[in-house]
Amino acid sequence: MMPQQPLNIFRTLRKQIVASAILSSLALLLPFCAQTSWAEGSSPAPTPKWSFIDTSGKIAIDGQFDQALSFSEDLSAVQVNDKWGFIDSKGAMVIKPQFEEATSFSEGLAAVEMPSIDSNRESLPADIANKWGFINKSGDFVIKPQFTDVYPFSDGLAPIQLSNRMWSYIDHSGNRSIQQAFAIACPFSDGLAAVLERAPLIFSHDRDSFSAPGRQWFYIDKSGAKVLAPGFSEHIPFSEGLAGVAMGQWQSYAGANKWSFMNKSGKLILKPQFSRVHKFSEGLAAVQTGHWQSLGQGMRSWLMGDWGYLNQSGKLVIAAQYQDADPFSQGLASVLVNGKWGYIDKSGKMVIQPLYDGSGLFSNGLAPVMVPVDKQPVP
Repeated sequence: MMPQQPLNIFRTLRKQIVASAILSSLALLLPFCAQTSWAEGSSPAPTPKWSFIDTSGKIAIDGQFDQALSFSEDLSAVQVNDKWGFIDSKGAMVIKPQFEEATSFSEGLAAVEMPSIDSNRESLPADIANKWGFINKSGDFVIKPQFTDVYPFSDGLAPIQLSNRMWSYIDHSGNRSIQQAFAIACPFSDGLAAVLERAPLIFSHDRDSFSAPGRQWFYIDKSGAKVLAPGFSEHIPFSEGLAGVAMGQWQSYAGANKWSFMNKSGKLILKPQFSRVHKFSEGLAAVQTGHWQSLGQGMRSWLMGDWGYLNQSGKLVIAAQYQDADPFSQGLASVLVNGKWGYIDKSGKMVIQPLYDGSGLFSNGLAPVMVPVDKQPVP
């Protein structure tokens, strides 16, 4: 899991989470489709860097990257000097860093955002500056930069934001495939996509956030037809036949947003009871426990608990004991213990010790990790 990051890379992290199936609550205004600071001094302060480890925990690519996403389709998006490019599994840069933001490859294409100024410090034309398009593995644009925001391709379609800030879907040719427009549109998964017809009304008081009644998602198929309207207030996409869904409001005075899992018939497999959940992967889903605590005088507060892993029968098979937890990939899952990330196997055994400030999913036998400053090699 990525540590908290500055806002200018927040959308990239959101899209990585979508592409790599690390799905959790990212922000109140974003659909479920997810700052280390250093003191200033007379010389640049050291910052954590990203490298890649293998399944034994050994450093396989000592890349010293500013950011790094999990490998997908044999390439990984990495950030170097504030620009994003792509490396192969040997660490060779195959698409030079040139983009403002980038997502992982999916279905042969990666979404990238053009900068506003090129490498020669010249302003780019307004019609492509800070616009998103899709490139192939040669780094050539297949769908030209034209969108204000996008998600990666899945099930042959990609959500894109239109000029009126509504969302719809395009195919691999860049053509609009679904004519309806939605306030929020999430990527397809298992043939279904969750959409919201109108934006929710959200307001806050102190540190508590509320949503007005009526915020309910429904699911469409690839023709755009509504096929499932279960009436839940939040969701994460279907995976392995189940989707995480929430009932109620966000954690607030209005009540707890309790999570469970729903099958494609719209039925829950267990009572809503979790603070947050991730999607099922390799038969298990990471879930965060929680409970009410009385504050006296008829008041109570919802307390978020530890993370564990649930099977598809609704049984907690790895006890809730972690500060945070990510989905399984290639038999391993990253978990947070005492502020550091390590990896467990499906028995719950810690097989890569918690040493890292950030982590990602394993793919191609490699996973990105943020190496602490005191563990980095001396130049």
